[in-house]
Amino acid sequence: LGYLKAGLIAADKITVVSPTYAREIMSPEGGMGLDGVMNARHDDVIGIVNGIDLEVWDPSCDPHLNYPFSARTPLRRLGNRYDLLDRFGLPHRHGPVFASVNRLTWQKGMDLLADVADEFFWKDGMLVVHGQGDPHIEGKFLEAAERYPQHVSVKIGYDESLAHLIHAGADAMLVPSRFEPCGLTQLYALRYGCIPIVARTGGLSETIIDANDAAVHAQAATGIQFLPIDHQGLRHALRRAVKLYRRHRTWERLRRQAMKTDCSWERSAEQYCEIYSRLLNENAELRQTA
Repeated sequence: LGYLKAGLIAADKITVVSPTYAREIMSPEGGMGLDGVMNARHDDVIGIVNGIDLEVWDPSCDPHLNYPFSARTPLRRLGNRYDLLDRFGLPHRHGPVFASVNRLTWQKGMDLLADVADEFFWKDGMLVVHGQGDPHIEGKFLEAAERYPQHVSVKIGYDESLAHLIHAGADAMLVPSRFEPCGLTQLYALRYGCIPIVARTGGLSETIIDANDAAVHAQAATGIQFLPIDHQGLRHALRRAVKLYRRHRTWERLRRQAMKTDCSWERSAEQYCEIYSRLLNENAELRQTA
């Protein structure tokens, strides 16, 4: 018996956590055996992007930070960078600090990130990784930290306070997921001015505006997207990020634009309310005609 399949067939409406993911799960690769059902119900599938708790994730009054900051006080963010490097035992260099707070799994693309650790050495950048998951992938990151001790540092596990510091102190947040229904890490990163570098899939492609020339010129860009989702695509994204970082004014404009992004539940909640209200009205009309 497939209870999920029964629910998909019987439901009045089906909501998923991004419009792009709604399309992806109708393919054999994304549907994972349920693509036939999803295609049969395609008119009733609605994608609504997630939001985040703006009180828990607020850099201006975050109790986990020694240096609270906002888009109006960007210089205070620098103190978090130094706190972060000290926590991970990395030197206070001027290169970009990349980070990843994630489950260390194949789905999250973390094996790809471990395989390109040499990029941080050659580009004079640094990488901090915090998470746990597949022991093999954990081992790959620990090996990378041994090879490049001045550039890569890893803390296996999960600590909420440390996660907040990473978002507040790193320059860029890496989310190389092979598939991602919506994702929250990139939304936390936007809120904290930590530029998201994301794979172009699911909700990641919905929530981040790529820093191509047109978007940068229009001051609309909020991060970097990459495709294909493989080693080459990720390397290219990292190199793009380093080039942007070296253009100090451009990077700071990108950071400010990221922090302006509305990551709240306001719009999404309105969409859910509209769907539920419409269903209630339709059911009431059915009862009256019955």
